[in-house]
Amino acid sequence: MSRKAGVLVAFAVACAFALGASQVGVAAYHAVLPANSVGTSQLKNGAVTGAKVKAHSLTAASFRAGQLPAGPPGPAGPAGPAGPAGAAASVGLQMVGGESGFDNSGTKSATATCPAGKRAVSWAARIQLVTSNNPNAAPGVTGVIPNNADLSAGTLPDGYTAQAQTFGFYPDSWKLFVYVTCATT
Repeated sequence: MSRKAGVLVAFAVACAFALGASQVGVAAYHAVLPANSVGTSQLKNGAVTGAKVKAHSLTAASFRAGQLPAGPPGPAGPAGPAGPAGAAASVGLQMVGGESGFDNSGTKSATATCPAGKRAVSWAARIQLVTSNNPNAAPGVTGVIPNNADLSAGTLPDGYTAQAQTFGFYPDSWKLFVYVTCATT
């Protein structure tokens, strides 16, 4: 064999070893590099590209959080058991009262106003008498007026003013009371 032919044969064998294209090349590869001996530290940056990764060989654990897009939502699962009953709701009810003076004047008024953040949801009025003398002239409630309400806008009053008067001569002292129930709005 000529010198040129020998060089070509040696070159072909070297290429086969380098490319691992023959059984001899594969055997040489395993003889030189033991199994699992090449890791991250032996790889150069950019040595592994997307084209070199086997399709479907990566799992979600191979990616950082947020790198994988979310898939479509799955079907709804079955309903779970009912939970325990919660605490009763509080509407913040509070009763507020107002009163007039205690004397024998013929007309009186009393106002009860809810605290800030609450509105009146009901009212009541009563009259306190000293005696029951002359019951035909005894005072009675003549009106109840909502304060700061706009019913067309759905705004409840913040309180009520009650009015009362005597119906003739009533010599004894009396007093007017008004009460409102306030709720958190």
